[in-house]
Amino acid sequence: MATYNDRINILRFKKGLTLKDIAKKLNITEATAQRYESAGKWWNVSKKIDDKIE
Repeated sequence: MATYNDRINILRFKKGLTLKDIAKKLNITEATAQRYESAGKWWNVSKKIDDKIE
């Protein structure tokens, strides 16, 4: 089973979204979106991102 950050990355690429698109949707900086996507310890925040992408 993929971790939340892996799922975010896969969904983002499938939908053709950039980190900038995700950051804008969540009203956070692009750097923060990248940290959420790449850091497994942020799973609860990543889940929120994951839900918004789907």
